[in-house]
Amino acid sequence: MSFQQKINENERIAQECKKLKAFNVGASRAYYCAFLKAKDYLIANGISKQKYKQMVKNKKERAYSHGSIQKVLYTVKSTKNNKIDWSTLFLCWDNLYKQRIVADYDEQLITEDNFDKILSDLQFVLAIF
Repeated sequence: MSFQQKINENERIAQECKKLKAFNVGASRAYYCAFLKAKDYLIANGISKQKYKQMVKNKKERAYSHGSIQKVLYTVKSTKNNKIDWSTLFLCWDNLYKQRIVADYDEQLITEDNFDKILSDLQFVLAIF
């Protein structure tokens, strides 16, 4: 299964979670959709797994963690001359991550309003990459 197929699958499930009012599950799927999209973007920009590990440089950092992908994205950002709104992208990316942590690890519930913001952030990330 390609990354794009996984991205599409996670996006469909996140959208379906809106209809089902399953906001915690949807928040998790939305984050992983964005995560896979970022990973796919890095690969498309010549960042192999080996090159990725070299760019992270921290042996204690898990491969393909939220933080390590963000570091590599930041490095790619600084070498590209393009019109990506990186500041907003990183804000959306971080919000998706924080909401996933709430959804998966806290006893709080993701509200419908929060979930609407999550879906909006996801659409921004998908449009950028």
